[in-house]
Parts: sequence; structure tokens; C-alpha cells
Amino acid sequence: MNPETEKKLLALAREIKELDKAIIKEIAEKGKEGTNLRTRFYEVAEEIKNILAEESPLDGIRDPVVRDILRKVRDRNYFLLDKEARELENMIKKLPPDIVEKIENILRSKGIEVAESEIDEEISRVTMQFSEEIHEKVDAFEYFERKKEIGTIISDTKLPKRIHAYFGEIRECFLLGLMYPAVGLCRVLIEIAFKDRFRAFGLDKSTLRVIFTSSMIIR
Repeated sequence: MNPETEKKLLALAREIKELDKAIIKEIAEKGKEGTNLRTRFYEVAEEIKNILAEESPLDGIRDPVVRDILRKVRDRNYFLLDKEARELENMIKKLPPDIVEKIENILRSKGIEVAESEIDEEISRVTMQFSEEIHEKVDAFEYFERKKEIGTIISDTKLPKRIHAYFGEIRECFLLGLMYPAVGLCRVLIEIAFKDRFRAFGLDKSTLRVIFTSSMIIR
């Protein structure tokens, strides 16, 4: 993480903690929080989550309080507004469709409504952002070249279902240029294949354990 990003993250973490305190105080004193506080809380939380989504594991933040705040933002299970949002989401998921429609009508009557044009704009924005990020990470020419190279497994016998699942994951990792995960999954796939064949020959688990422990030691 570059120093500017780290500085930004530290400032945002401290701000969201203060916002949460202010929201709790306003609710205790007035029965509800101010709109500006709620809006700013969600803006800061979103900004933090966007930074965390772009970063590698964070191991350089020395302040334990800030680390704790960042974990709480990431997990959405601590701050008051996050808890309220989770409870509302869970409640709506359990409601029948006709009740959900009634709630939407009530919100609409109070002027709380998202127009279809706004939804379309947001879908377009996210689609464009997704396209730009994918093009930055994956070269289209290399993707299709790798697609020609990978082929598939052609077996004389019926393969275990797990092999099909792992091979699909390996193929996706390879196509996207994620070679370390692809190699790691290849190892798992080979071990699954060996175990399947050993079991077919009647070898027990203790024999398998010795073989795979030996292979690890040799490495």
C-alpha cells in the first residue's frame, strides 16, 4: 500500500468511528439520527470498502484501533447503521412478496423511490466499471490464446465428480492468468486422482497417508 492510500484509510477509519458515536448520541437525545450523518456514514463506509477491495493483505497498519475499525467496516457487523441494515435485509427476505410490495408502496407515498432511469444508470455505470477493470487485469488476446491451449481431460474411465469440479476451477484460473491458484488446484486434482485409483486397488487410508506424507518430505 502506498503512503497516500494508507493515510487516506487511517483518516477514513477514524472518521467512521466518530460518525458512529455521533449517530448513537443523536438517537439517544432526539430519537433519530440526522440525514447528513447517515449519508456521510455510508459514503465513508463505501470508500473504505472500495480501498480494501483493491488492496493486498494489509500488514503494515501499526495502529490496532484502526485495524479493528477496518475489520468492523469489512464485516458489517458492529456499527449501528450496519446492524440496522442487516436486520432490515433479513426481515425483508422472510416477508412474502405481497408484503414487500406494500412496504414499497408506503415508502413511495413518502417520496422514497428509486426511478427506473436511476436503476438503469447504475447498471450501466457498474457494467462499464466492470468492463474497465477486467480489461486492466486480463488481456483479451492472451485469454483466447490460453483458451486454445488448455483443452480438456480425455479419460478411458468414468472420473469422480470432484475432478470435474476442480478441473472447471483450474480452467477458469488458467484463462484469467491466475497461475499460482491454477497450479495449487492442479496438485489437488492429482491427489484426488491418485486417491481414487488407490482405493480402486483396495489400499487403505494409512497407506495413502504414508505415500502423501513421503511426497511432502521429498519436496
